[in-house]
Amino acid sequence: MGIPADSAAGQLVLAALARGVTRDVTPAELPLPLPLTLTIEGVRVESEANAHAHWRTRQRRAKSQRALVRLALSRLDRAALLALPRLRVTLTRLMGPRGRGFDSDNLVGAFKHVRDEVAAWLGVDDGSDWWEWVVSPAQMKGREYGVRITLEKA
Repeated sequence: MGIPADSAAGQLVLAALARGVTRDVTPAELPLPLPLTLTIEGVRVESEANAHAHWRTRQRRAKSQRALVRLALSRLDRAALLALPRLRVTLTRLMGPRGRGFDSDNLVGAFKHVRDEVAAWLGVDDGSDWWEWVVSPAQMKGREYGVRITLEKA
């Protein structure tokens, strides 16, 4: 007994199969409640354009950002996200108590490693038309540095 093709879950499975997703999708995994917001504290995004640091320091920061984002995403159902026709990802910077705001071009560059990891985790090139990337100009002060990632159907 499978998922009926005329059900909402069946439509998501059919869309995933049309895009080449081969993993079995169970009814318990679908549908994914969207929009879905993840707040990841501890990810300190910095403008790479203005970071005059040693290459090893920059590489360590990138590795740390990617690991924290991967850990947060690992709790989500990848197949349900891949079943969407398009995905909008909104990235918002949490500045911490003494953080200073970035202008728009530095803000986009600061999210490079976060964006790369979201795309790598889903296995879809971040330059694909499937994505709609939005970098929120709102930078929120909080008690900790971090990022907020909102996933929704585009």
